[in-house]
Amino acid sequence: MRVARVYRRLNIIANLLRLVYTRGMKKATQQKRNGGGSPFEAFLRDAGYKVTPVRLALLGVFQKTKKPISVEVLWRKIGKKKADQATVYRAVNDLENGGLLRRVHIGHTHAHYELAQDHHHHIICTSCGTIEDVPECDIKNIEKRALKSTRLFTMVNAHALELFGQCKKCVA
Repeated sequence: MRVARVYRRLNIIANLLRLVYTRGMKKATQQKRNGGGSPFEAFLRDAGYKVTPVRLALLGVFQKTKKPISVEVLWRKIGKKKADQATVYRAVNDLENGGLLRRVHIGHTHAHYELAQDHHHHIICTSCGTIEDVPECDIKNIEKRALKSTRLFTMVNAHALELFGQCKKCVA
């Protein structure tokens, strides 16, 4: 029972963080419309981060890209002269630890990242690498069946689901 109580508290905290994140993004966007700097400045400050040019550039790239990207691609997109690769890795790690970015494993030997805005999964073409978001997530039944079939686990805290296949262009 103690574990369930901790899990409920963690769920409450996660929901509060999502709410703060969503409100912070709306507030930052409104400030941008009113001429108040980058839309991410208030967002970073509200999340407790120092506003740096590298963090602003990274978040700007993520906002424009709309799909998971690697740190190497991020580094090239923000410009190698703005920051060295180690700085980009540290900034991405900080933003991931803070819940602003989500790590996505799409079958490569390196991780990809995206803004942690909404819960979704991906379907990835194994031939050309095309990635598409899959917004539906009906995982509760799978979780229940998994817990019934296991002897060592009593609860599921999180999940990651990426689907692999071939896109319509590659099949044709």
